[in-house]
Amino acid sequence: MQVFVTAPIGAAELLAEECRVHGFRLDGLYPGGVKIEINAAQAARALVHLRLADTLLLQVGAVPAPHANRLYHEIRDMRWERWIDVRSTISVTCTGILPDSAEGLLLLDPQLRRPPRVGAELRSHGFAARKIADALVDRIQLHLGARPEIVEKDGDIQIVAMFDGDSCALHLDLAGTPLFRRGLKLKGASLRGTWAAATVAASGWRGRRPLVTCLDPGGGLLIEALWRALRIAPNARRQFAVETWPNDGERLHGLVEEERARAQAHEAQVVAAGADFEILAAVHDRRSTRLLTENLDAAGLAHLVKVERLNARRLPAPAPGAVLLSCPPGQGRLGVEDAATLTSALGKQWRTFTDCDAWILTDDPDFKGYFGQRPHGIRPLSDGEREASLLHYQLGGATGAAKGERAS
Repeated sequence: MQVFVTAPIGAAELLAEECRVHGFRLDGLYPGGVKIEINAAQAARALVHLRLADTLLLQVGAVPAPHANRLYHEIRDMRWERWIDVRSTISVTCTGILPDSAEGLLLLDPQLRRPPRVGAELRSHGFAARKIADALVDRIQLHLGARPEIVEKDGDIQIVAMFDGDSCALHLDLAGTPLFRRGLKLKGASLRGTWAAATVAASGWRGRRPLVTCLDPGGGLLIEALWRALRIAPNARRQFAVETWPNDGERLHGLVEEERARAQAHEAQVVAAGADFEILAAVHDRRSTRLLTENLDAAGLAHLVKVERLNARRLPAPAPGAVLLSCPPGQGRLGVEDAATLTSALGKQWRTFTDCDAWILTDDPDFKGYFGQRPHGIRPLSDGEREASLLHYQLGGATGAAKGERAS
């Protein structure tokens, strides 16, 4: 099975390393994810365990798509009844460069020696999606005697068509609801699970060094860090789209259920056993304390963390060798002047720390200037709409990850 695993833009290298750790064969690295070759059991493992994946797209075909009529016939000739029956609802999403778009014409003919074709139709993703949907429905009606329902989004079967000029790769979304929506819903958290996981993975923290979290709404960074250190699967508490599929999809149902049961059993074991972590979660007010405590209780991790009400601007120096994780509010939440005041105060205090690696995720473009220290490293992150930077500061002589841990 060839699967394209999507991730936040900027985190693909971290995702590739995670896939290697799980033993998945890497077939390609792209800005928005990785392509892997896996079997059905590994697909179940990937759904339950991958921390940096936004979704898993199973490639079921690749067809030529020079024009709309060819695309329709190629799609209609595929054996969609393997995955779809008349009770299924279907949604289609198209991405990439269409052959009749301005980008597609330039891609297919860099010198622009030919004019656009008369009657060219594959110019918009919406039109392409409707053409694919028509072909799918006609195929199912021809072979099963009835027409399944097409819905705008969130169908039982979610099809993702990726265009690259005059070709189209067809995928089925194994996850459905994106994987950054973990089974555990964190109250007050504003950070996507995969963005938090990317921050933790970049820091390399696995429990051997002291950990301090600060300005971490709902504890998203903290809980992702604990899950990683304890090897708790982030998606063991949720369902996946593939579990509703008929026919060929049914062989994955049992594998997913077995993998989820193993992950839940491991979680129960390690949570009960506890761990000797040195962790401080700094929260600034009573409401934040309550929300973080409730989230830690829901995750069964409260006994591993020391929670204290501390002002981030006057945060005491962490123990030598500590890792600091933070996601401070930026201009979008505070306004330009208040964000600048907060960032300057953080920089003034945190620069006094000794031997501390700080990993700060911010969408404030002026953060680096107001913090007052040049970052050791910068990792841009994006979901195509929102953009942020993961900044790594080595404070007071810090030299990076401890022995046995990697910074990235």
